[in-house]
Amino acid sequence: MPGYSEVTLLELVKLHAVRWGIWSLLAIPFGWYVYKHPAKHLSAEVLIKYGVGLILTLITTLFAISLSVLLNSRESVDQFWEVFSFFVYQKAALFVNAYLGLIILLNLLRHLHLLDSKMIELADLKDEFQSVYEELSYRKKDDHTPIIQIRVGNKVKNILVSDIIWVQSDDYCVKVHTSNGAYSLRKSMKRMEQELTPKGFVRLHRSVIVNRKEVDTLVYSPAPQVTLKNGQTLPIALSLLPKVKEEFRGDLGLPA
Repeated sequence: MPGYSEVTLLELVKLHAVRWGIWSLLAIPFGWYVYKHPAKHLSAEVLIKYGVGLILTLITTLFAISLSVLLNSRESVDQFWEVFSFFVYQKAALFVNAYLGLIILLNLLRHLHLLDSKMIELADLKDEFQSVYEELSYRKKDDHTPIIQIRVGNKVKNILVSDIIWVQSDDYCVKVHTSNGAYSLRKSMKRMEQELTPKGFVRLHRSVIVNRKEVDTLVYSPAPQVTLKNGQTLPIALSLLPKVKEEFRGDLGLPA
């Protein structure tokens, strides 16, 4: 090849560095296209697009390298096609393999970024519906987290049974007393007694059901009643007094 009868090792390194530098610079547009248009699956359309881009980039790169060699060696422009043919024979296969590696690498990188984006979207979606998730979790009606649902205006409020202090008869409804206020519920006292008794509640009176955990003291006479931890007193019906005594027998701090 013209101008390259003898070269030193340093000159050889410089020559290859320049050629690979040209390859790297001219590969940027093709690499950008591959990154922006990753292959979801291998198809004829993908092969044609990547193939055309690869060939055009390869020809441009070999053209630029050949031109740089002529300018550096000060050879005649008439020898361009001889130099170009030499580099096609010497570098084409190597550059093609390098482009194929670039295509694979950029596709993997792009799909990794897309996967990261999907993960972030899923995390945002989880945060967005966290309140809904918690609400649905609260609605699990089991013995571990029992709740009752009470309509407040146009909304349905979930109240933990453990937060109920006592239940009061209120005409055809009941009034559920909690530390956060009282709520009316269209349900009979008999039905409430059936639902709450297995969960630690005691019927004291035809109009009173109490959470036994909220009871502080019992008074049996002269007027049977209980005093709650909040200081409120509730009456005990004489007809229910034996049953109430039996319910509280053995409770810590309450008389047997």
